[in-house]
Amino acid sequence: MFDAALLGAMSADSGGTGGHDATVEAIKEGDRVVKLIVTCRCGEKIEILCAYAPGQR
Repeated sequence: MFDAALLGAMSADSGGTGGHDATVEAIKEGDRVVKLIVTCRCGEKIEILCAYAPGQR
């Protein structure tokens, strides 16, 4: 399960003292998110594949 509060905490600036600024891009196919791409301020990227249970809409 994705927690939007966690994303907000991850991308929040902590006053310039070691904050972890990041951007998150959602890749969709139709109305479903199939991948999240998290890009750190340093340029490192993490791709998260989204899986759905069979039969879920």
